[in-house]
Amino acid sequence: MKGSKQQEENARRNKVTIRDIARLANVAPSTVSRALSGQPGVSEATRARLLQVAKDMGYEVPPVEGQRGNRRRRGRLGKTIGLVWTNTPATVIYQQWEANVLAGIVSRAGEENCRVVVDIIERGGDVAKAADILDSTTEGIIVMGSRPDQPIPDWMRAQPSRIVFVQRNVVSANISSVLANDRRGGFLAAEYLAKLGHRDIALISHSTDASEPLVAREQGFREGLRQFGLDVPPEWTLYTHEWGFEPGRAAADRLLRLDKLPTAIFAATDRFAIGALQRLTSAGLSVPDDISIVGFDDIELSSLVDPPLTTVRLPTFEIGREAAGLLLHLQSEKEYRPRQVYLEVQLVVRDTSGPPAK
Repeated sequence: MKGSKQQEENARRNKVTIRDIARLANVAPSTVSRALSGQPGVSEATRARLLQVAKDMGYEVPPVEGQRGNRRRRGRLGKTIGLVWTNTPATVIYQQWEANVLAGIVSRAGEENCRVVVDIIERGGDVAKAADILDSTTEGIIVMGSRPDQPIPDWMRAQPSRIVFVQRNVVSANISSVLANDRRGGFLAAEYLAKLGHRDIALISHSTDASEPLVAREQGFREGLRQFGLDVPPEWTLYTHEWGFEPGRAAADRLLRLDKLPTAIFAATDRFAIGALQRLTSAGLSVPDDISIVGFDDIELSSLVDPPLTTVRLPTFEIGREAAGLLLHLQSEKEYRPRQVYLEVQLVVRDTSGPPAK
């Protein structure tokens, strides 16, 4: 009887995930992931608290390459998943979207007793440089942050069952990917604004060749507007070649110089939306009384700004979990076939949107 109870207890503990720890500790899953994997961006006090919570819940921390002592224990760690992450190394710990995806990867990998090896490549760099991460000790790799204009290296094409891309459709290369339904999100934003009564709507986005998800968001947005006989005129179509909050401020500045303002703005990222919100309110406009704003991503800051931002929520943590789960599943298949997995998004209505002023 005692042995049976112990087995039940072990089974219960093995089901604990990073999301469970985050919920109990009242922090984001990405914070738990960084704390348990020894990554920067978490205070030592928070790290110690989360390690204790994980220990109390019976969670076995999956080691990450670079953590102290990992190399000495490599022979008995079990399976390994590689993550090739195209980003700017100096700002990695501030990228909430990618951090949440990483947390999802680590969460799913931990359930299979997998460790995660992370290889960060300078944004715009060649993912082919990460070829050495895929060796005989690695189940496969997940690629995050790859741009649509970056070629797929031959070594990936040669072993597609060991590769999964995040937020990039690479079916033409016979490689699997996990993506959010960004096009649907853009459509939902357009439909929502049009049903509120808006007819004069501006668009803020990145240059169309830089980001596959943002291209899909704009396509879905314009498709949604067409359902109501609407379109975005050229003077209200604002593209930027930069990322962050400042492009949103600059786009709002351009709108403020026009003779006529739109009654609503759809920004393809929350950072663009928040930048525009700050500039418009500083110019004396009331949001949403004078102009409505809808963003995309639902980053943590979107619920903290004043007023809280209406946005489209991206399932970032779930994307990471799905990518890791798909990669591991592909290793057990007898006959490989590529898969494109789309996860649904959700419109989150807060306080930056309302009917147009009469």
